[in-house]
Amino acid sequence: MGYSTRPVLDNYSCREIAKNLCIPPTTVVNWVRQGWLKAKKRCINRYQVKSRDLKQFFNNPPQPIKKRIAAIDPQVVRYLVG
Repeated sequence: MGYSTRPVLDNYSCREIAKNLCIPPTTVVNWVRQGWLKAKKRCINRYQVKSRDLKQFFNNPPQPIKKRIAAIDPQVVRYLVG
């Protein structure tokens, strides 16, 4: 895909994560609501995910979606979490 080095950011929106993973933003929001991905609520349907929490999620995904997370291009994961 040709990802460049991303400036280091500490926080991500669910939409930004979803865009990079090529999945619907509602999927990421559901991960948050399930308690699988730690996030801080910014307003009604907006969450803020810290990069360390996103990294922990990718390193230790929940069992029900472990195969799905493992199928994500490692280059995309590195781009998001460094």
